[in-house]
Amino acid sequence: MKQRLTAREILDGPVADVSDLAHSFQEVWGVNRYLGGMAVLRRHLAPWLHRWHMSLLDVAAGTGEVACDLARWARGRGASLAVTLVDSHPQVVQVARQRAATQPTARVVQGDALSLPFADGEFDVAVCNLALHHFEPAQAVQVMREMDRVSRLGWVVSDLERHPLAYASARVLAAAVWRSPITRHDGPLSVQRAYRAPEVEALIGPAGLGARVYRHFPFRWAAVCRRAL
Repeated sequence: MKQRLTAREILDGPVADVSDLAHSFQEVWGVNRYLGGMAVLRRHLAPWLHRWHMSLLDVAAGTGEVACDLARWARGRGASLAVTLVDSHPQVVQVARQRAATQPTARVVQGDALSLPFADGEFDVAVCNLALHHFEPAQAVQVMREMDRVSRLGWVVSDLERHPLAYASARVLAAAVWRSPITRHDGPLSVQRAYRAPEVEALIGPAGLGARVYRHFPFRWAAVCRRAL
């Protein structure tokens, strides 16, 4: 899988049934929870949790499972994490607002990752999980620049890594596990659209973002900018 695909996913446009959308994000949440995505985010966020209270922005946050889980995780470590979710998809934001209502420290904002509706340094940290592959290279750089702008301490971007075995695994999940037609279509395509770690490094270097790219098993990478502890 040398060539990255640019085909659009179903989630890149309006969805006929919001319940299908919610179901799809629940299945994606299962991938995050059981196949290492949350572990990657927690690993790179943990050094910042020496602060008793932090603010976190989740960019292209989807329906909010990741941000709300991070808030619960921080509470378990004796820290308070106020999370803000931002996503441009109006139907996704609708579902996210319903789910975030159970989290007293969460708020949901509709906004563009390419031009975040927040002030410079408004948050301690920013994260973006399983979303960068939705952006073409110049846009991906702009997303990271915006995250860099609005975060005081740094940011973490984590996503799939394009690999034949990752694609084969997604095809198996689509055939045998996932029930949502959205996930069945978008899951394997997400792997084909994903950036490889060296490609992310090639984007970050010329942009002067000062981030380091880490690889994680299975088929994950994380770009981390850590300005202060």
